Amino acid sequence: MQGWPGRLGEWLLSARAEQLLRCLPAAPARSGTKPILGAWASYDRSVPAELRGVPGIRRDRAAEDEAYERAPLRDFHTDHGPAITWILRQHWHVLAPRLPRMTRVALAERATACVTPTATADPIDAAELTAAFRRHAAAIGLSAVGVARYDPRYHFVDYHGQEKGDRVVVGFVEQSWEAVQEAPSALSERATFEAFTKVHELMTNLARWLHACGYAAAAEAGDAHGIVIHYAVEAGLGQLGQNGQLLTPQAGSRCRPTLLTTNAPLEFDSPRDFGVTRICEACQVCVQRCPTGAIPARRWMTRGVEKAKINVSRCLPVMGQAYGCAICMKVCPVQRYGLAAVTEEFERTGRILGKGTDELEGYVWPIDGRRYGSREKPPIPPGFTRPPELRFDPPKYFKPSEADVSPSAPVHGHSG
Repeated sequence: MQGWPGRLGEWLLSARAEQLLRCLPAAPARSGTKPILGAWASYDRSVPAELRGVPGIRRDRAAEDEAYERAPLRDFHTDHGPAITWILRQHWHVLAPRLPRMTRVALAERATACVTPTATADPIDAAELTAAFRRHAAAIGLSAVGVARYDPRYHFVDYHGQEKGDRVVVGFVEQSWEAVQEAPSALSERATFEAFTKVHELMTNLARWLHACGYAAAAEAGDAHGIVIHYAVEAGLGQLGQNGQLLTPQAGSRCRPTLLTTNAPLEFDSPRDFGVTRICEACQVCVQRCPTGAIPARRWMTRGVEKAKINVSRCLPVMGQAYGCAICMKVCPVQRYGLAAVTEEFERTGRILGKGTDELEGYVWPIDGRRYGSREKPPIPPGFTRPPELRFDPPKYFKPSEADVSPSAPVHGHSG
């Protein structure tokens, strides 16, 4: 985005704007974009035999250790700051009204790391503390929380040493269902920012609650200081979907997560098998509907984890030019109908609920304003995945074979 809109967007994202933004009033949330607050009901449905896999995610522990020793994970936003700024700059008109509140929430989050709590005279039993912690999380409106072990392999090396203990708490806020069904659009992008801000606000509240109990806790500002999906899987909150996102049983990836670290003796949760991996193998809708073919059709081991490695060089340009895109979230049946309904349909008929229907798979492509049904894909013009203003060096380890990319998802004007 060139000219004054681009320059204004860049200034709004600069450190110089922070002092002004923190003093400005927040814009009210628009109708249809407010997050859905309140604790999710627990998911206790049994997994049919044909959908059973491993709890959490398939791992090769030795390969995980080797990858960490060879190349510790770094914060994507730090390494690719110009690309992230370019994406946000395109959406300045959606982002700007929310920046004052987002700025205040980020400052409050950072402040939690500086608190030295006073130890309580009567330490609380771990089980009692955990139960009270979960009750408070539900009372303030979080959709779900889980507790996992801190793992330096999955925290960005940029932040090693800043953790407040050996516990990582994952918290979620559910996004507006109606808005996500309109993705990609300005409405769905507003809903994303609203839920993003709310989850960080509520996790700051949780950190302060832990301070009052006498424990150190730090809410992690921004998109968190580690791999949220790893910790959410380890905490039994969901499993990794084919689209590279965490699929929760209740809302798929239609939710915003973040992390806090603490030394509070909260009881650990454990990975679970929800049947998501097998559902994704049978579904493949996100693979087929991605406009630029960024989602591989199969999984392989990457850094010791079995996953479908998203081609970021094909994904980022779409995010910047199509309101954050989120088509892979919108067309996911688990997101639209919930895992229980999808599993029930598969168990009864062997089919994926909604697959092949315009209700699930159709979307309006904001580039040309046309709606594309389940059997159509928008044309991608030459150069669309390589806009001249986007400065991004693709990760060198991404080398998919021809079999990894869906034949129904051609990429025009892209050489690999």
